[in-house]
Formats: sequence, structure tokens, C-alpha cells
Amino acid sequence: MLEKKNYRIIEQNFNSSIGELDIIASTGKTLVFIEVKTRTSDDYGSPSESINTGKILKIRKTASLYLAKKDEKGFQDYRFDIITIMVKKNKIRNASGKINRDRASISDISEIAAELIDSCIIDHIESAF
Repeated sequence: MLEKKNYRIIEQNFNSSIGELDIIASTGKTLVFIEVKTRTSDDYGSPSESINTGKILKIRKTASLYLAKKDEKGFQDYRFDIITIMVKKNKIRNASGKINRDRASISDISEIAAELIDSCIIDHIESAF
């Protein structure tokens, strides 16, 4: 998804003592820190609603640590994006029921993966916070 929008993935799952950054990417001269939230229902709110003030503060502090450690140069700006993924629960159950680990071929798995992706609602919110 990001590559199709001309993003270059620099790093995934950067961990520090403060927290984790899911995706660090670039687009043009902008360094982008991306938080990914997935939900299978909205019983406890939407994926983006789970990103509260405390989480935002933690992401910003972790990004500052990343910038200090990695010495990323050549970027004129940085921003924080969110990718939300809403997966329909019944599609996960159906897909897992179709996989027989002893006999699943690559084409079977590819077909199931495509079906799961088609059953997701994915939203990319640029400059979210």
C-alpha cells in the first residue's frame, strides 16, 4: 500500500526503552513515522480511537530517540501518520478454516491472503497528530 503511494520503507518495528515505532518511511524529503492499528470489531471503538494522548506522547518521544540514534539526514520535515485496518472477524474464521497445514499450496495461501485483504477496510491518515 505505501509503496504504491511512493513511500520508501526505512525500518519496521523500531523498539526502544520508551516504546515502538511500527513503520518509519520516507516520501520525498519527509520522514514519516506511522502507527498501525488493527481491529476486528468496533466494540471498543475504531482503531484510530485507540490512539490516545498518552500513546501520541510515547510515539513522539520514541521518534525523537530514533532521530537521535539514526542521524537521519536529508529530510526537510517529518510527520506522524496512522494506518487503520478493520478486519471482518468472520473472514478470518473462514480463511483459517480453509488452511490445512499439510496440504496448503502457495496458490491456496495467496488466494486466502487476497480474500482477507479484500475483506479489510484500510485507511491512511496523513499528518494525524
